[in-house]
Amino acid sequence: MLKFQRRIRDNLHGSVAITEIEDRVISHSSMQRLRYIRQLGFFHLVFPGATHGRFEHSLGVMEVATRCFHALRENQLRLKSRLQAPLPAALKPTFQLATALLNHHYALQVLRLAALLHDIGHNPFSHCAEHLLPSGRDVLKAHSDLPAYLTKAIAAMDTPPCHLSERITNFRRGGCHEVFTLLLAHGVLEDVLTPQHTMVQDVLALLARAIPWHPSSPLQDAQLKGGEILKELISGDLDADRMDYLLRDSQQAGVRYGIFDSERLQDSLLVIYRSDEERFQLALHEGGLAAFEGFFAARRSMFRQLYFHKTSVASEAMMQHISRNLGGWCFPLHREEYAGILDQDLQGILNARIEQSDLNEAQKEKLQRITLGLFRTRKLWKRTYEHTATHSDELLENPELQRVCRELRERDLAYEITLSTHFLSHSHSRHSLDDFPVVRMDAQGHATVHTLAQMQENAPWLRSRAIYMVRVYSESAVPVLTSASLGP
Repeated sequence: MLKFQRRIRDNLHGSVAITEIEDRVISHSSMQRLRYIRQLGFFHLVFPGATHGRFEHSLGVMEVATRCFHALRENQLRLKSRLQAPLPAALKPTFQLATALLNHHYALQVLRLAALLHDIGHNPFSHCAEHLLPSGRDVLKAHSDLPAYLTKAIAAMDTPPCHLSERITNFRRGGCHEVFTLLLAHGVLEDVLTPQHTMVQDVLALLARAIPWHPSSPLQDAQLKGGEILKELISGDLDADRMDYLLRDSQQAGVRYGIFDSERLQDSLLVIYRSDEERFQLALHEGGLAAFEGFFAARRSMFRQLYFHKTSVASEAMMQHISRNLGGWCFPLHREEYAGILDQDLQGILNARIEQSDLNEAQKEKLQRITLGLFRTRKLWKRTYEHTATHSDELLENPELQRVCRELRERDLAYEITLSTHFLSHSHSRHSLDDFPVVRMDAQGHATVHTLAQMQENAPWLRSRAIYMVRVYSESAVPVLTSASLGP
């Protein structure tokens, strides 16, 4: 059993218990930095209460991951007590998992630390300023002292920008915040533990699937086989991250779109074994299907109504425009310099870069006016065009997009094209959400394993897999927006 040293009061989950190791991680300057990184970037300009930071979200994810861990063990043992022979092959090996991995203090501590550190690398203003992130390739050049497994994982993350986004915006997006998450989490763990400590690599292995367990890890033990379940709880279709941010963002923004039955969902979590792949996988009891559907409905509603809010995305367009005109300036490459920049610092940094740039005085004045409108006076750009589709190709085939951009150029108005995407499933599994396993038990205690597609045949929420939303934002409202442009 883990020994808890103190408790922190969270406004969403109540008291969050903290172990001695976690207390040292929380006290680290890189972790305390998250208090000053807003979870929703500039969204407080639309939803005034949405000023919460990545810090409280990180605590919440750790708490939710812990509840899921315990729920899995209890659910699996309860299922075992109710089952009648013969046992399904997909369930037989899972009961050993419940008494071994899901009852092991080391596995729980690794999971909790990974949940706590999963967002430590977020940049100021979070996703709204991700265009300012450097590429992973450039970041690696500034760090020559990393272990080989970490270097390899970061190199694998440095993929080319999304072809659709590149074709629409002709804007090279840099790296991703996950690169700095690995760097900062590695630095914190080495400071709190020791560089050679087994737990350092094991925690990072939960944050990046390309990283293997430490050669001496207890999770390599045959009795604890099934560590991939821990990875699914950190990043999967039913992970602790999404369970927390939907409820937290909804509460803080003052909306109800993100509400779902989290307790029922956790009480329905199970594990099955895929013999064809020799691995364990999260599953769901049939009784939790309504809560499962509610979870995905909440995600979809939050993206459409909050994360894709037209005025919220305007800030991303303005930040994109500033970055483009600064010649692709990005955040510092070294993790220590990067971690020294908070939300409150970004306006001053951008103004300094504008002054130091080769732009003429008129261009500098224009950029400074945009920066002031974004950071101080809330003079946000206006949506000039919008088109929503369920397939990416539809966005590029719409001639109205080119017409709008051409008209804006003719009027000599600054503008940006933004692309917002949401996918029903972000699973790293080789299987689609259709294949998500569902356990059904009859009145006689006989269990069968089905897929979600079989259980939810013709379900409209399962068919609506993706949202692609392309918009054009301009510095001035112009009469080129038509009702047909707005989309659904």
